[in-house]
Amino acid sequence: MRKLIGVLAGLMILQGAAHAGGRARIVGLQAPHQVAAGQSFQLSFGVEPLYPTRHRNLEPVVTATSSGRTVTFVAGAARGKDRYAAAVALPEAGDWTIRVDSRFCQTLMDPVTIRAVATKS
Repeated sequence: MRKLIGVLAGLMILQGAAHAGGRARIVGLQAPHQVAAGQSFQLSFGVEPLYPTRHRNLEPVVTATSSGRTVTFVAGAARGKDRYAAAVALPEAGDWTIRVDSRFCQTLMDPVTIRAVATKS
């Protein structure tokens, strides 16, 4: 009987954690491999919750990091369920690591690298 109570209590804790925010995976990230530094481009992606949830209003944040510098861009809702897009401009030449924070508790994502090349004046 004690084991059964322990198992039920554990399940209730897990269920509560899932409803408290849960985890989401970034899927279908569409980004170019190379861009011109300083020029804006569109980055789009989906946010897929790992547990079923009710309607939510997410405001994902895209971060780009290169050589110790980080820039942040807010993503807005795009066409399609759970789809988002951000206008991104990488300020200088270099390899930039792109990450998305779903702002839905824990975000699962493999970072993407985009190369920004200097424009010729």
